[in-house]
Amino acid sequence: MSTVGEYLRLTPEELNRVLDDPEVIAELVEQFIECEEEVDDSEPRHHDTDVAWAALEFLLDRIGFPVDIVRGEEDIPGASDWGNGPHRYLTSDQVSHAAQALAAAPKDFELRLFYARLLRDQRKFVDAAQQFFAATQIKPDSVEAWNELAAVLIVDAQYPQGIAALERLRSLGAETSAHLYLRAMSLDHLHQNKEALMYYEKFLAASQGKSPDEEFKARQRARILQKETGKR
Repeated sequence: MSTVGEYLRLTPEELNRVLDDPEVIAELVEQFIECEEEVDDSEPRHHDTDVAWAALEFLLDRIGFPVDIVRGEEDIPGASDWGNGPHRYLTSDQVSHAAQALAAAPKDFELRLFYARLLRDQRKFVDAAQQFFAATQIKPDSVEAWNELAAVLIVDAQYPQGIAALERLRSLGAETSAHLYLRAMSLDHLHQNKEALMYYEKFLAASQGKSPDEEFKARQRARILQKETGKR
């Protein structure tokens, strides 16, 4: 059984309740999760990093991050141990300090890329795309970062943005048969049938047995699109 990281954003009044009675933590976790399931909350008050907390801790230690945002800085007297030590918290000043430190260290390419992959693996695609994009801004010619960005955007059905990232890869001279397939699939979802058909055919010509599953799908879609566009 793995230990996961869970975080709550509390009001001062809620924090005082927790400090008076640590058992309130479990109640608040359940309350916040239920609220998020019922309401599309753009500013959720509960966040979990699943098992990625250890990797985040390693990365932040590596750059000498000044605030322990993974485990917290302050003890909660009487708090129970849920698997990796008792609960801890950050004061509002410590949160502000951490935010300033993050803003002051935006140029760590490896940190952005690694964090983005952790988010992607947790299927948090919007957050992952933001981090991959930040990586591309640090190293605009990084094929690795643009490739990751294109893939996660398309998985998240952000097809126009994904196509733009694929276009950047083409301009870098890094377009592959896989990119042709992703472009075809994106155009297909956008109902740009003629363009989608063209890229399915380009993919099939370039792949030549390297990706049999995708080639099968491409042939199936190409046949359908040929009928829809009247191409023989």
